[in-house]
Amino acid sequence: MINALKKFNMSMKKSYSPVKLSRAVLCVIALLIVIMLFVPPYLGLSNDGSFGNVLLDCGLSRTDPEDTEAYYNYYERTYIIEDHGTVPGTTPVTLKLMVRAAVLIDTIFTRDSLFDIRFLAALYLPLYLAALYPFLKSILERVPYYGEGLFLAFVFVIAAADVTAAVRLASFYTYPIELILYFALVDVCVMRPKQENEFLRPLLFTLFTVLLMLTKAYASVCGIVVSAGIWYLFFRSRDRLCRTLCVVCAAALAMGSVVFIGKMVNEQTKESKYDQMTRGVLFEAYDPEEALGEFGIPVRYAILADTYASQEFPVVLPSSGVLDDDFFSRYDAGSVTLYYIRHPGYMFALFNLGVQQAFITRSDYSGNYEKSAGLPAKAKSPFMSLWSTFKEQLAPNTAAAVIILVLILAVINRQKKTGNKEEDERVRKKKALIRMMAVLSAVYLLTVLTMSSDSELLNESYFFSVFIDVLFLTFISEVLHRLKIFAPGNGK
Repeated sequence: MINALKKFNMSMKKSYSPVKLSRAVLCVIALLIVIMLFVPPYLGLSNDGSFGNVLLDCGLSRTDPEDTEAYYNYYERTYIIEDHGTVPGTTPVTLKLMVRAAVLIDTIFTRDSLFDIRFLAALYLPLYLAALYPFLKSILERVPYYGEGLFLAFVFVIAAADVTAAVRLASFYTYPIELILYFALVDVCVMRPKQENEFLRPLLFTLFTVLLMLTKAYASVCGIVVSAGIWYLFFRSRDRLCRTLCVVCAAALAMGSVVFIGKMVNEQTKESKYDQMTRGVLFEAYDPEEALGEFGIPVRYAILADTYASQEFPVVLPSSGVLDDDFFSRYDAGSVTLYYIRHPGYMFALFNLGVQQAFITRSDYSGNYEKSAGLPAKAKSPFMSLWSTFKEQLAPNTAAAVIILVLILAVINRQKKTGNKEEDERVRKKKALIRMMAVLSAVYLLTVLTMSSDSELLNESYFFSVFIDVLFLTFISEVLHRLKIFAPGNGK
């Protein structure tokens, strides 16, 4: 078998083209997603109750508002287009623009009063494919032989066309935007800028990071991380224009991040602040009463440990005002952050919970089918679910495993000088920026945990889940690149 593959690699050596194979892979991914979303039975993601404000902000409403059975259980494909007058104004601007654009296109083509959410998926799909292409090409370029390229292409299709990613395109969640922007940032890391267009990197980093911060409040701190990456480019660049843009972009991004952080803290709900203490500090503390003492909170509040603000029978309602004086007034995001710095073990325990949740992308609570399909509530499609099943059931879903994988990559990916200074510098920048993406992913998850503990992980761990996909795909490509198991001859 191995000898046959080596002969195949030898015979196809001159035919191997990462560019052509990347384009073929994108066509396969597009076809699979089209089958899932545009061929009956249509697949999508059910409404967990958070679509309400998005619908109001975008001039839409459910076709049957009284049908509460659909929540969590069934995918709703069509909505009524109508003007609501007063709107909540809470929908992220990026999501609002995408939905309104999809509604406009639907109206032009169908000329009726109904909106089919597949028009929104049709807008997301080309953006998703465009974001996948540079990263896909970069990992296919790591192997020089057709056999290894085909294997990587197969794994990429399984991961990128997984049903969990596809159904998110047909929803009013921000998941598709997070997915596209994450790959866009990775693309900037792996791009090959020439001397005359080196200035594109800081500009694209700034653009995509700002869009991410506009999409997710928890991404506010990410601006500071990317700003540090842009400063790295400043010190490694010799081009005057690029260095000038690096200073402007890094400073603007850092200041913008501070503004977004302030906005995130000021807009924190009492429910989130409640969980921040009860499901975070008190949840992990060995002695809850001692932990409360560090904040000057009376020990009687230890009874709230491990409780949720949204549990069916709450101990106390956060919005009732009972907790304002002796509880909420004693801590804020800053003091909680300092607490975790003093107790890193507690923070790592929470981080481990977040990583475990990030491996689970096929949530039990959400169905993929329309009610008209006649399937049970919360039914999920088995088609193209191999990757999500692997991550959930077979992959080592712990923070330690992810950290070890990152360290292994750092070791096996140590730079060997080629003698070409320009190429060596390009590779050095790429590796440094990829490491920045790992830090950015961890910072995002830590921000979620610090601000609301594990209460919002179900919705907010997807960003880190995309990082896990990128990490696995990069690891596989590097292993194939280094081992050259199926290389012709003696592996040279």
